[in-house]
Amino acid sequence: MRIASPLLPSLIALGVLTGATDVVAQTTTSRTQFAALSDFNCTITPLRIIELSSSIDGVIKSVAINPGDKVAQGDVIAYLDDTMALQDLRLAELRATSTAVLDGAKLRRDGLRDRVARLERAFTRKAVSISDLEAARLEYQVAISDVTQEEDRLALAQAELARAQAYMSRLVLRSPASGVIGEDLIDPGESVSKQHVATIYVNQPLRVEAFVPAARIASIISQSSPKIVVNGNTDAPFAVSLDYAAPVADLASNTISVFYKLDAPNVLPGSKCVIQNGGS
Repeated sequence: MRIASPLLPSLIALGVLTGATDVVAQTTTSRTQFAALSDFNCTITPLRIIELSSSIDGVIKSVAINPGDKVAQGDVIAYLDDTMALQDLRLAELRATSTAVLDGAKLRRDGLRDRVARLERAFTRKAVSISDLEAARLEYQVAISDVTQEEDRLALAQAELARAQAYMSRLVLRSPASGVIGEDLIDPGESVSKQHVATIYVNQPLRVEAFVPAARIASIISQSSPKIVVNGNTDAPFAVSLDYAAPVADLASNTISVFYKLDAPNVLPGSKCVIQNGGS
């Protein structure tokens, strides 16, 4: 228990008269300590972690990149074995481009059309019987049907060719986003039906997660220019942009996660950071 001294008012008065500078210094120190207490720890992680998989079963033929490589969206990651798919593609190309049967059916149709026209003229002169004319007309209709059937077959073959080409494109696995390849990269000869092909870390921008006491959440998310200090380097803070705040608090720590985006190519995920109070 503290006991008030009868000399305390005199000492305070003396301090006001002779130690004003010390009081100002103490006030400044107190504010600095308060500001330090208002800086909140945060973590830096990739914006996204993509586990690339194959949409079809198969065996890896070759891998085009190495762990740690930077890739852009659309870059080739790996090739699946395409031995059987190539044979199916060549067969589909032959079927889709073979028009000999269709051309023959069209020639027969056109010849029968001309024959029917001649028989109709002859029939008007009573040179042929109606039965001969009707037989020619029936044969002509069958020829028309044969052409239609062959056109349908060719259209189906072309659709099968497009399907084979699409399947071939799926044998080339490409990166869906720009990022860095992780260490768990698949090897040639492995089956893609049992594991993912590669892990891609999307590091531009990075994600910053700050752990803010629930009582301070309003002041933090209202910052106009939030900044973070990375690895203790207070001389070069990084500007971040607010993404969103978690809708609920962590009950154990009574903190709310506030997420930011950091555009800093030289900062590595996993770096230590604090978010500055007031953003300045």
